[in-house]
This record gives sequence, C-alpha cells and structure tokens, in this order.
Amino acid sequence: MAFQLYGGLDTVFSLSIPQVVKFGLGVTGEVGFEARRLGLRRVLLVTGKTLYESGKYEVVKQSLENEGVQVDVYYNVHIEPTDESIMDAVNFAKDKNYDGFVAFGGGSAMDTAKAVNLLTTYPAPIMDYINKPIGQGKAPPGPLKPLIVIPTTAGTGAENTGRLV
Repeated sequence: MAFQLYGGLDTVFSLSIPQVVKFGLGVTGEVGFEARRLGLRRVLLVTGKTLYESGKYEVVKQSLENEGVQVDVYYNVHIEPTDESIMDAVNFAKDKNYDGFVAFGGGSAMDTAKAVNLLTTYPAPIMDYINKPIGQGKAPPGPLKPLIVIPTTAGTGAENTGRLV
C-alpha cells in the first residue's frame, strides 16, 4: 500500500488488523458515516465524566445524529471499571434495544462499552464471562453488536482487543 501522508493525497487512512483502524486529522467527525455504514440506527455513546463535562463528546454525538443515528449518552464511566460500575452501565442500557455502541475516551470507556455490549446482548452474571481463575471464562454464545471505539488516550491498546480482562 502506497500513500503520501504529507503532500496532498489523503490525511486519513485505514488498516484492517482484523479490526478496521481509521486515523487522521478530523476522523472523529466520520463516526456517523461509519455507524450508518454498519447499519446502526440507535446507539449508546459511552464516555467519561471529564469528556462529557467538557463537551468534547458533542463532536461524536453530532456526527452520529447528522447521519440519522439516535444517540443516548452514558457518562458515568468509572476509572478502572469495577463489576459494580459495569453493572450500573448495563442497567442504564438494558431494555433500550441498542443495535450498536460507541466508546469515546480511554481504556475505561472502551472496556465499559465492551462489557455493556456483551451483557446486554447475552445477559448473564458478569463473572460468567470474566477470565479464569477469577471468573468462569465462558465465551460469548454468539456475535456481539457493532462497537466503534474512539480512543482519546494512547498506550493501552484497548481499542484493539475484544477481551474484558
């Protein structure tokens, strides 16, 4: 693959590893396009209190709404999520029939969104899915709903792993 980063061709590019990783200046504003491409109509946007209170999440929300995607926002993400904080998010989301999820923030927001996706798609006690020896280590019984993650931090790689722990 040849591309010219500085020189005018394109400043946004994608990698598939197997997830699609898309990055570049202004790429956050494309989340609505990507959600519609995935067929999403109603999503839960999971973010932290700091990003919520600063209003930075609005770029994500507006992009989604501009593409006709209905958005609810959950912003009570706990730093280093606990089973209790994850269940708070699950309780917020259950029975709302989301067809996808968007995480905006650091690893805590991404991990919370992953857990909400799993536990609302395949309800079970959280410890059923937590890896052994702490939990039962059960695999999800089927595919999960689409999840788009927009990291605002670097280093954890939480956007590239599907595992809860």
